[in-house]
Amino acid sequence: MIAVRDIGKYGLLAFEKAEELNRKEIDLAGDAPMSPEAAQILSAAAGRTITFQPVPIAEVRKASEDSALMLGGPSRG
Repeated sequence: MIAVRDIGKYGLLAFEKAEELNRKEIDLAGDAPMSPEAAQILSAAAGRTITFQPVPIAEVRKASEDSALMLGGPSRG
């Protein structure tokens, strides 16, 4: 998970420094809570238990290869 503001910040940077960043990758990561911690926070706010249920990467990949890669699954090719 990453904040939209951070995506915009680095998107702007890519335009401003296009020549310098050409053919380079910028890894982005947010400081948002991971899913189990987010479930705990949501549980407290909602006043009921919300449980994090992990989904196997193979199941995610069936719906979207991009989502599987974003979540850290290995590439299929």
